[in-house]
Amino acid sequence: MIHEITTRSLKMGQATSNQVCNNSGGGDEDVAAIDSRLLECRQNFMKAVQKGEKYTHFVLNLISLPCPVSLKYALLNVKHILEQNNQSEEELKKIPIALVILEKYCRHLLKPVAFRAEMWRSVKYSNPIYEDRVEPLKGSTDIMELMGYTVKVEDGVYFPEGKEPDVDIIYNLLTDIIMARQEMELYLIGAHPQPAHIDQYLPQSTIMRIRILQQSGYKTSSTSPEKIDSKTGGEMKNKGCTICLDKKAVIFCEGCDKILMCEMCDSKWHEHPRRQQPNHKRKKIEAWNVIPQSSVKITHQGAYGLGLLSVSYI
Repeated sequence: MIHEITTRSLKMGQATSNQVCNNSGGGDEDVAAIDSRLLECRQNFMKAVQKGEKYTHFVLNLISLPCPVSLKYALLNVKHILEQNNQSEEELKKIPIALVILEKYCRHLLKPVAFRAEMWRSVKYSNPIYEDRVEPLKGSTDIMELMGYTVKVEDGVYFPEGKEPDVDIIYNLLTDIIMARQEMELYLIGAHPQPAHIDQYLPQSTIMRIRILQQSGYKTSSTSPEKIDSKTGGEMKNKGCTICLDKKAVIFCEGCDKILMCEMCDSKWHEHPRRQQPNHKRKKIEAWNVIPQSSVKITHQGAYGLGLLSVSYI
């Protein structure tokens, strides 16, 4: 299915790129320049995601490029998402909300299997978070399918037994989701550098309501464009103590639902007799078998005109 999407959408993406550049009078030289900048920005962005480094400026560079929205993504059909969820400002606000959770699903699939939740292969529609934040997004099941949740049953979606996540696809999809979330957040607060690229997929009535929303000082989960993402982006990176939310986490406990703790909180937490059982095996976070540093190379074209990047471990 992904291969079919790639072949069909690539032709559409190339045609759109040529049309945009030809209309501007630049021709093939403009196409080559945009393609070069796209690939460079995407490579740097994905490297930062893989290494757990800050990537906000790479995202902003990609969003600012003067080319159609669809050309900036390798797997995520943002055009289709916008067209499916564009009848009101409320529908548009659901896009970044759902993408936050879908981003977490991707990051979870990139963990070593020993650190994934026991039931990682199944996502139930009845899960409160999925039901409240993901299901309202039309097209969300297509994104789940791209992750590998290809088995659909009445109560949810399942990852096929015997299969493991495709790291190349998950990293590309994760990169797409991060950018789409931030692109929509910027658009909703009126800070998108190329708002017309989003406007073209929305009815005029929705655009007018969005402008009113922006004038009222609407803010998303990010308080300003400059702070749209100060996170490092790596799920396997240290994100701080789960208990005190302040100090650096250095301990991981298998018997405590895999929470992360600093030394002080670990000491206090495990004073309780129930948490001194044999199943409470604690490990130093530095000893985790995390995803290694990696280099990135272009292997073939992606679904929407941008090269699908491949992880090559070193």
